[in-house]
Amino acid sequence: MPTIALSIARGLIALAYTFGAAVHVANLAGFGPTPPAGKNRVFAALDIVYLVLNVAVIAGMIAGAPWGYVAFFVAAGSQVVLYVGFTDYFAADADQRGQLRGLVRFHVATAAVMVALLASTG
Repeated sequence: MPTIALSIARGLIALAYTFGAAVHVANLAGFGPTPPAGKNRVFAALDIVYLVLNVAVIAGMIAGAPWGYVAFFVAAGSQVVLYVGFTDYFAADADQRGQLRGLVRFHVATAAVMVALLASTG
């Protein structure tokens, strides 16, 4: 049973990270929100970094490869650190802060589920 649940979780994570990758592509193509003044390069660099990480997560989750789990935990953990530790840098208003809190909850929940599933498979 845990391996079936783990396979389902990997598929759902790959799907969610596909959406995330599409958001980063849209941002880089100029279709996303306009970064605050003076932060264009930082936001573009982070979009590139997380696009690469998202692609690694997608491929790794589909393949069930160990490096896919590493990419997942690096992506999830680093975004939690960025969004919790530097909220004001990434959010200009209450709506954006709420969006960041939602992303933090998503990353914490998916990481917790993945840890539980990995622990249950031995």
